[in-house]
Amino acid sequence: QKVARKGLEDKICIMLGNCEQMPFSDSSFDCVSIAFGIRNFEHREQALREIRRVLRPGDKAAYRYLPASVLKFHGRKEWMATMASCGYKNVAHKSFTLGICRMYTATK
Repeated sequence: QKVARKGLEDKICIMLGNCEQMPFSDSSFDCVSIAFGIRNFEHREQALREIRRVLRPGDKAAYRYLPASVLKFHGRKEWMATMASCGYKNVAHKSFTLGICRMYTATK
């Protein structure tokens, strides 16, 4: 419903399926992303093998931008100041993984 409300049906296809036996041909994706879900897989090794099957070999272009985008992004203090200047209150942050990942919180 969210995809339809945003008019993204032509770009996003939501499917319910088995990650251990996906209905896609070999080498059909540039990237596979899982956030916190891998711990819920019953057969993790089979899921990893299946993900590897559907990935295109050697496609590094999708992530070449990451190091540059990290360097371009504002530092913690600058970003918190930007949030405050946009009207947010109680701006705070929490650092994870030695600062590789940060969570910013604020109130309206």
